[in-house]
Amino acid sequence: MKPAIVLLLLLPFLRIARIGCESSAVKILSSSPEESLLLRSGDSMVMTSVPPGEFFFGSHDSLHNREEKPSLLVQMSTFWIDRFEVSRSQYATCQKAGACPLAITQNLAYLPQAGLPMTSVNWMEARTYCQWLGMDLPTEAQWEYALRGPLSMTYPWGNSLLSSPSRTLTAFQISYPVDRSSPALTSLTANVSISSQGVYSMSGNVSEWILDSAKVDDDGNLLPRVLNKTEESKRKSRNYISPSDSDFRIIKGAHFRVRFPGYQRGSFRRAGASLHRADTLGFRCAAKVPAAVH
Repeated sequence: MKPAIVLLLLLPFLRIARIGCESSAVKILSSSPEESLLLRSGDSMVMTSVPPGEFFFGSHDSLHNREEKPSLLVQMSTFWIDRFEVSRSQYATCQKAGACPLAITQNLAYLPQAGLPMTSVNWMEARTYCQWLGMDLPTEAQWEYALRGPLSMTYPWGNSLLSSPSRTLTAFQISYPVDRSSPALTSLTANVSISSQGVYSMSGNVSEWILDSAKVDDDGNLLPRVLNKTEESKRKSRNYISPSDSDFRIIKGAHFRVRFPGYQRGSFRRAGASLHRADTLGFRCAAKVPAAVH
């Protein structure tokens, strides 16, 4: 189905949740077989379409962390995801509308700028923002597919940590080996790191809250991914989402203070309590296309 037709069918879904304003109305910016973009009126966020496909979710590499396992082939339906991380000024729009709680001020290591990613929000507050727009936080599979694409690339820019002998491009894309005291702005001009699916800042800016719950041990350490019986036997899934019932939630993406380059990979994952806050933790929103459009 052509992206423009999919978008028209998606519009009613995007208008479902409104809290005191036309927060979820959208405007088509561009539509092509390769990519479609829309603009949300509620917060002026640009979203990009991610076409259906399949990819290898997680990791089977013996050198990677146990919580990144097991790997399975996941079929993904079409969905939309924010091209950038939600900024402070965008979150302030939700606060002014009376839909989002006031932000908790923390001692930040960087100056407060409206264009920086909104951080120090817990999982509930991040989800409230997305639901105000008639959307939700991305699932872990959606987030990882938006970074890795159908080629299942390790990083947003490819499979190699260093993309050139000079290291110039990668050094700007990720926090290692550059010493950063703050994340980058969420604007288009401030970011070079872009995935093959057209999504920015998924590796090395701020970590992001994910919709999925997390299974943890008694010490709060993240355990390997939970699969149902069919997924366990066939190592396949469709639009995977964690079946765990937990107060802990998945966090994806390295942040600007991470000093280990391997943690920039798309399969890297960790967990945080739903009420956890950090000035290195932000979020973005996503919306799935209803099954009726396929």
